[in-house]
Amino acid sequence: PRLGKKLIQLSAAALGHSLPWEISSGNTGRSSLSLTDVSAVRELCRRFDYDCTHGVIWHLNGWHIIDDCCRDAFLRGMFLTGGYVADPETGYSIELSGTHAALAREISALLGEMDMLPGRARAVL
Repeated sequence: PRLGKKLIQLSAAALGHSLPWEISSGNTGRSSLSLTDVSAVRELCRRFDYDCTHGVIWHLNGWHIIDDCCRDAFLRGMFLTGGYVADPETGYSIELSGTHAALAREISALLGEMDMLPGRARAVL
């Protein structure tokens, strides 16, 4: 819930007004932050230069991560929203989880450009 509230504050600061975010908690102990208001989603897409006229397709917008500081902030956000640090006794590794294959490929390419050797795994439920 703290991260969700922080995200709500940051989006309000960036846009100059708040959006109708919804925070919900599941039985797994994880929280979910949702934005279901269509006009608010369109506003976010427009603000971040995404074309959402045919639905939302998740891709990494390279214009937002040209500078090192922006790239680092993006990766921090990825970790905060879906990251995990594996058991240090077996060797450190950081995992980022997500549900969009195209975005995962683009993030892997970004990490490769940073001289990191990312691996990818696909979970089957």
